[in-house]
Amino acid sequence: MKQLLFLIGFLALLACPAPAAWGQGRGFETLYDHVEVVRDANGNIDELRTKNRWPFSVKEYVEFLRDTLMLIKSNPKAFTKDLKPFGKVLDEDGKEVDMPMLGEAALEELAKLDVKAVFSDPKFVKLIGEFEYELQTSIIFPYIIAKPGNSKFWFTLAGPEKLLKKFIDLAWSLIDSYPGAALAHWIFERVISYIEARQNFYQKMVLHYMEHYFDDDLGFPLDDAARIRSSIFESKIKWYKFWESQYAQDNWLTYGNEHFTGERERADRKLREHQDQFSQIVARLDWAFVATADGENRYVHHTAVETGFLDDTLSVAYDFQDPKKLLRMRVFLDLLHIGLRFVPAPGPIKSLVDKLINTRYRPQIDMEGALYGYFDSTGNAEAAERTALQSINPFLIRELMGRGMSVDVLK
Repeated sequence: MKQLLFLIGFLALLACPAPAAWGQGRGFETLYDHVEVVRDANGNIDELRTKNRWPFSVKEYVEFLRDTLMLIKSNPKAFTKDLKPFGKVLDEDGKEVDMPMLGEAALEELAKLDVKAVFSDPKFVKLIGEFEYELQTSIIFPYIIAKPGNSKFWFTLAGPEKLLKKFIDLAWSLIDSYPGAALAHWIFERVISYIEARQNFYQKMVLHYMEHYFDDDLGFPLDDAARIRSSIFESKIKWYKFWESQYAQDNWLTYGNEHFTGERERADRKLREHQDQFSQIVARLDWAFVATADGENRYVHHTAVETGFLDDTLSVAYDFQDPKKLLRMRVFLDLLHIGLRFVPAPGPIKSLVDKLINTRYRPQIDMEGALYGYFDSTGNAEAAERTALQSINPFLIRELMGRGMSVDVLK
């Protein structure tokens, strides 16, 4: 009987919109603050692209990274409290890894860096400038969200792998100091990942609107809407999965709908499995997020993304009591990533920590474009801005907030 009552309550929750207290805004119209629709000669939707198309400023990210490293140098304990959620874990060989101790060691190594010398090295500065120039001229389609008229657009599109390899090789061959080469290597990888994450963010934003509003309201005829979903999911096909690409081409009108339905069903199942994690489930915001409460405290939790490797609880997506919490944590995890390059530790341990770090925030950020769409469409501008900020993506922050990312947001 208890299971039956829960099932009835859960089904009611799926149909329950978020309460009015979460905001009232312009609804579907806010989508067009961010997305431009391009039609072909027959009036069919040929392309969705981002309306904001700021040049990708690598220097802006480099300045933020420099200022953050300077913050660590002046105050090595600045991120100590962010180590608290981590404990001891076992590596592949069953050996215990003390994450807080390793994290402190990484921060201590970062504090030793001669930041000014690294970032003012003429070879370092020149290489960053060349990378920015080639990035802006060689990646042809960075602003496209979906290409519904081309069922193999993403699969046949050459990615930035060659550009990335070229500049990583140059970093290690041209820059004399190990810290300078290691930081340049990190910057090149991180910037490329930011560009990819930016696309994911906008795609999830579009999926949120398409789930919440009628296709006709959005100006998407039924078949075009199906193709848009198909294009979004086609962009996730790995380069070697030619059989999956062929399946998408053969089933273009249903491919995206099938995948989105599957993603939504998996999210529903995760929420059912983890409903005891929450004191109160207030409302479903969309397939990927749920509003929760613990007494007077309010949160948003992921339903499609778990906290991370070795932690299968549903991840916090927004903390109304401490809106900077996720932002600080994600910046700290990036610093930990960098610091581990300078800490003497066995490769398996570093691989384990890399996996722990990556799964604690990168899948979450990709999904949070849908949460941004929810906050933006319901009129919660402050929460929308905070969601953009906690992406720690300088390109998204510049586009969605109209300003660059500053170390001041961490204080």
